[in-house]
Amino acid sequence: MLRAALAGDPRAIVWTDEIDRAARAAIKADTVPEPSYMVDTLRRLRSLLDSGGEGPRHALRLLIGADQAIALHRWRDYREVMRLAPPIVWLRSPVDTAEQLLAALFDVGVWSREELAEWRTRIAPLPLLDLSATAVRERLKTAPSTLDDPFLRRALPIRVLEYISQNNLYR
Repeated sequence: MLRAALAGDPRAIVWTDEIDRAARAAIKADTVPEPSYMVDTLRRLRSLLDSGGEGPRHALRLLIGADQAIALHRWRDYREVMRLAPPIVWLRSPVDTAEQLLAALFDVGVWSREELAEWRTRIAPLPLLDLSATAVRERLKTAPSTLDDPFLRRALPIRVLEYISQNNLYR
């Protein structure tokens, strides 16, 4: 579905590293698959991007919702994640202002004053999106026509809706 959504955009690629690693682990019947952590994925990506020997040529950023920004301190090696791909935060309900985000980050108790100031600069100037993946999945299950549903047409690119419809997903 991501390939369908990004089709035709020469600036975008779909990198399936985590899926590929999980598939390789599943082939090895004698091993238990290990959890996948964002820090490992970012390290692998950074290594691939820098493999030409010219040093870092591409800046990485991690677009996350406000809820994940607040929980970032729970991620494995979260400070390394931030070093490899500084997060950009998309505010969304119920944390839909910079003040709410900063107050929640302050309450976590792991960020210094300087880091909290830095978080303010990481808020993306994007429109507030009051939409959840759960609501989209529920609507996909119940909508009489995936392609004609106004809510779904607002929530997902038409190519993704076509893919879902053609493959009878979420029914």
